[in-house]
Amino acid sequence: MRHKRSQNDRYDKNTFYRANNDVKGYNLMHLNALYDIMNRRYIDAVLQDSRNENEHSALISMLENIGHESIIVADRGYESYNTIAHLENNGLKYVMRIKTSGGIAQKFNIPHNEETDFTADIIITRRQTNEVKANPELYRHIPAFSNFDFLPKGSKDTYPLKFRIIRLRISEDNYETIVTNLCDDEFSAEDIKMIYKMRWGIETSFRELKYQVGLIAFHSKKKRQILRMGDTLVIKELDRLSRNKADIKRELEEFKTAGVRVKILDIPTTLTDFPPDQAWILEMINSILIEVLGSIAENERIKIRSRQREGIEAAKKKNVRFGWPPKSLPHNWQQIMADVRSENKKPVEAIRELGISRSYFYKLYSDN
Repeated sequence: MRHKRSQNDRYDKNTFYRANNDVKGYNLMHLNALYDIMNRRYIDAVLQDSRNENEHSALISMLENIGHESIIVADRGYESYNTIAHLENNGLKYVMRIKTSGGIAQKFNIPHNEETDFTADIIITRRQTNEVKANPELYRHIPAFSNFDFLPKGSKDTYPLKFRIIRLRISEDNYETIVTNLCDDEFSAEDIKMIYKMRWGIETSFRELKYQVGLIAFHSKKKRQILRMGDTLVIKELDRLSRNKADIKRELEEFKTAGVRVKILDIPTTLTDFPPDQAWILEMINSILIEVLGSIAENERIKIRSRQREGIEAAKKKNVRFGWPPKSLPHNWQQIMADVRSENKKPVEAIRELGISRSYFYKLYSDN
């Protein structure tokens, strides 16, 4: 994700900056790009006004276009329960670097100078009940001013999350903390370290992109004018512009007004060159095809969302639990818990004997 300056358009209040009235000022936009590390290519991008930039929402908006065989590698800027919940909800695997002293890792007491690897079971809630306050290892309270799309403000529901936290030694005196949903029986800590190190391909690609396409000295008055008059924009499929027919037509009209030709690979007539005196024929054919295909793309998206909602509702009625399958209780759970309930054993002693984490202990305790 990068900021890009452009020539000043002082009427664009969402992007215009000026230190004082004596300077010219400039417009600032935020570029969010999704990069395929293995194939070394950009596969999606979101451009935001700098005053409304939100890297979390940009990533979330791109998730539906990512194949389930992918692993999303993200840095600290994307650390949030909301982003993780969206990744899980879209069936995607992820490896995300997080802060060690705050944020997601804050209540896990992760050692700073030791490697560790454990699974965390937590419950997201909007409420501050006595149970929530008494079990800080299990519950994570999301205040009303914080965004969590799966629990509206004031909701009395809860949302379970399960992930793996790994503290990796990167060099002799350097450690990093990773959160992931890659299972330890398929991906060792060393595998996670290798995936994490591959993220440098993203940084390298941004440097190359800035120099190759001139983003170091980028000039434009509108974000649509990243493409200049006479340029050609090649799109694989029409719905890469949008799944909304009105938005598709509006964007194509903006490109046309800007003198930018749009070639769409799944509409062969957009790839054809007609003589100038027959250009109206090409435009008429393309308009018809775009109208039809735009409607199909919009209807397909509506159907996908409808089926997704129906599937989720049907699964909930069958008491299907989303996320990782539950683990079986430890073999000595009943005996140890009898001692805890009779106050013959302290919870900290029970956790040590059971060989599980504190958060998992309190989750089992509340569920059983």
